[in-house]
Amino acid sequence: MHYIEVHKFGPHIFHTDDEWTWQFINRFSQFNRYEHHVVAKHGKNKYFLPFNLMLLQQFFKKNFDSPFDA
Repeated sequence: MHYIEVHKFGPHIFHTDDEWTWQFINRFSQFNRYEHHVVAKHGKNKYFLPFNLMLLQQFFKKNFDSPFDA
């Protein structure tokens, strides 16, 4: 038997770092644990998105002094 999750109104992602909000909302609904990560793969390497200065330095194996230099 396989578990199939049906979303009446479509899947949604809810996130908060506020403990009061998290406790309050959990009184009304049950949540599945989910972490959203966007990853790009180039060759054998994985790069976490969105693009930022750290990703460019990792990809080009070069240190940039500023975003403008990148």
